Amino acid sequence: MIKRILACTTVFAVGLIGTATVAQAQTHPRPRPAGYQAKAINLHRAFEAALGHTKLGKISGITYALGKRPKAAGRVHRSCTEPNCPLVYSGGVVQHSPHVYLLLWGPAWSTNSGEEASAAYLESFFAGLGAQPQDNWSTTTSQYGDGSGFPAFTGSVYEGAFQDTSTPPSGVTESQLAAEADAFTADEGVTDLNDAQIVVATQSGTCPQGFYAPGCAGGSGNYCAWHSSSSEPFTNLPYILDSGTGCGEDFVNSNGTYDGFSIVGGHEYAETITDPYPDSGWIDAADGVSGGEIGDKCAWAGEIWGGNDPDGDVTLSTGSFAMQSLWSNSADACVMSTEPDTITVTNPGNQTGSVGDAVSLQMQGSSSAGNPLTWKATGLPAGLSINSSSGLMSGTLAAHADYHPTITAKDSTGAQGSVAFTWQVQTAKDAVTVINPGNQTTYRNVEVSLQVTGNSSGGYPLTWTATGLPTGLSIGTATGLVSGTPHNPGNYSVVVRASDKTGATGYVAFTWTVKQVVGRAITGVGGKCLDDHNRLVTNGNTVDIYTCNGTGAQRWTFSGGELIVLGKCLDDPHSGGGSAAVVIWTCNGHNSELWAHRSNGEYVLKQNGLCLTDPSSSKVNGTPVAVRACHNYKDQHWTGP
Repeated sequence: MIKRILACTTVFAVGLIGTATVAQAQTHPRPRPAGYQAKAINLHRAFEAALGHTKLGKISGITYALGKRPKAAGRVHRSCTEPNCPLVYSGGVVQHSPHVYLLLWGPAWSTNSGEEASAAYLESFFAGLGAQPQDNWSTTTSQYGDGSGFPAFTGSVYEGAFQDTSTPPSGVTESQLAAEADAFTADEGVTDLNDAQIVVATQSGTCPQGFYAPGCAGGSGNYCAWHSSSSEPFTNLPYILDSGTGCGEDFVNSNGTYDGFSIVGGHEYAETITDPYPDSGWIDAADGVSGGEIGDKCAWAGEIWGGNDPDGDVTLSTGSFAMQSLWSNSADACVMSTEPDTITVTNPGNQTGSVGDAVSLQMQGSSSAGNPLTWKATGLPAGLSINSSSGLMSGTLAAHADYHPTITAKDSTGAQGSVAFTWQVQTAKDAVTVINPGNQTTYRNVEVSLQVTGNSSGGYPLTWTATGLPTGLSIGTATGLVSGTPHNPGNYSVVVRASDKTGATGYVAFTWTVKQVVGRAITGVGGKCLDDHNRLVTNGNTVDIYTCNGTGAQRWTFSGGELIVLGKCLDDPHSGGGSAAVVIWTCNGHNSELWAHRSNGEYVLKQNGLCLTDPSSSKVNGTPVAVRACHNYKDQHWTGP
């Protein structure tokens, strides 16, 4: 922004564009594109009423005509060379969501074919601004924010064209232009005043005060356009073709009759976004070369001060338009575009946890432009939140459910990226306890039944698994019962696990030894064999007589006074007397398990002197054997092992 004396004594803060000969608008007809139509209104009474009640702001962002220069301001010693120094924030608002209203002032906009063509060009130009993804020219302004946000572009900024059919005063002044803008916003009910841009485009021959055109005040003016504010930000956009090449005709394109409209219009549009109420937004107040605003520093490709900044055609969604570059603090240069920023967020993958678990999950993401990210989350598990600056999710899981959070990262340009995943929160884990059954010894081809037990502190049912079981054995997943018939002798390292629905688990480990069956049959009266009923190894299992079959249940060893079958000892559990039945029991060396084998075939129990007896010399399979007083009867004579 700079200051320049216009006319004789009025002082303005400025930043400008071009000089040339007058061009007659009617000699460059262009058909109005389909879909664009100005709304006809008459603001004359409202305009008259607004005069004297405007809140005149400072004129700024003056686009000087080619060959004109702003008045030099006092220089400030800096490490950079103006105009190539950064914009500085002055504490005021910027436009977060710009809305452009094109106000065509004068009847000729709809009665003169040349001005109709110019109106069509302006409508197409403004309608293309902001539309994504084509417009990456406007997004250069997105780096200039205020305390509550940054300019963002998600669609066209254009709110439409309106033609005030009343005739504007010749040599229209700043206060009259402000009154016209105030009258328009009041008449049309515009309420978004901070984000509004009222582009007051006067018809040909109006010659706003200070406008450069050979036919206006003898060509004594020096500007092509400027912006200011009253109750709202507005732009003074004279009929650019009246200036000819002085305000941009053919500046970019050899047949670019309308080049000046988009160059100058874009210049003021960008400056209104970044400094809507001059000079409270972004401006380099020390810039005495260009004027100091975002467009000023790059005006006319720097030709006015001997610079060489970029310019050219910019393709918008509505067509191709001649444009100047804009100053970028981040690039430290004038740029024609901001490459679309891309936000990448790394998906952390599906998460699981339990009520009461503490969580600390750091999200990762990046902006292709290197901008800081702002994080937000929806659908997080109860008890969790995300730090908007760091992306750290933390807290304590509070409620059981399946959650489907979406995490979004966004930067100052409005670019954003998101990821979604599942977070399964289970009820609080409890403790699962499994009782170790101890090391096991069983015999090959002898049926096994081992009940493993455990409990969940939450009272939930257990699910059982086992690894390392001998071949032929398995565990019931719902019962914990290990059963089957082991096939191969050997030592096995077994691990039995139990879990419940909370995910809690418990386990035990033990050794399972499978032995080869040894020993020989013991036969009694009638040739029947002494038999471990049903080949069970459970303490207290009955011993009977049975047809000899060579199975492990009938293969006995006699060692150290113990009669052993399948690792268990023949035992008198009742200490004798009264024809007590005998059983198998864990070998313990007690007198109730110690026998003497007499030469007459009697097995005599050391504990009580009673003899092993097949009652009544029975030959019926399954008859339990017992101990009785020794009488040298046939039913007490045994052969083997």
